[in-house]
Amino acid sequence: TGTDVAVLLSGGVDSSVALRRLLDAGHAVTPYYLKIWLADELAHLGSACPWEEDIAAAGAVAGQAGLRLTTLPLQAEYWERVVATTVAEARAGRTPNPDVLCNGRIKFGAFYEADQTYFLAHLTQAQLAKAAFPIGALTKPAVRAAAAAYGLPNSGRPDSQGICFLGKVKFDAFLAHHLGTRAGPLVEYETGSRLGTHRGYWFYTPGQRRGLGLSGGPWHVVAKDVDANAVYVSRAYRDVAGVGVAFTFGGA
Repeated sequence: TGTDVAVLLSGGVDSSVALRRLLDAGHAVTPYYLKIWLADELAHLGSACPWEEDIAAAGAVAGQAGLRLTTLPLQAEYWERVVATTVAEARAGRTPNPDVLCNGRIKFGAFYEADQTYFLAHLTQAQLAKAAFPIGALTKPAVRAAAAAYGLPNSGRPDSQGICFLGKVKFDAFLAHHLGTRAGPLVEYETGSRLGTHRGYWFYTPGQRRGLGLSGGPWHVVAKDVDANAVYVSRAYRDVAGVGVAFTFGGA
């Protein structure tokens, strides 16, 4: 017997295939589109947010499966009140026992070239116990093949390289506008040696390897000391970070 599952549909193939795999597994699925930001709030930064295209694609996928898509604003109290028991989205692997908290782990997805598990770094064990990642074991070519096999209306839609609510605005420009910049040290995790300078810890996420400006890599962010505004990096990310979620110092 299945469970009630809330699926966040972005309009892309990853979440769409996740939805269909959950339906195949017998779950009672409710699809949601999460509208994270209002386009007019970013107009002065040159944003051209494609959320209308995204929600149309998500609605087409939901409709094909005989489901009704619901649009939600990003308001925690509303989200907690409305969304069903389990949130299912793409990419990461998962190995929790649903009866025991404090043993859930986020693992690398099968398609390491586009791994995004670092976005999940601050999920609590209670949240992990209610999360599922139906396509974590699939590579992106396998996801594309599954989308074609399902006949999904968005099966040929290009991958998004950004965050949909930012449109054409670069993520760093968005952060700089709202949070400013503050120089701090880039530190090698294993040795404590200072390797360079960054613009502020909030520009970096554990697992990130883009934009570090260091030679001899690839380097990955493995930890942040929020109080000291220090960012720790390593060339041995898989060895140092393990599951890629445990390395945060000095607060959130």
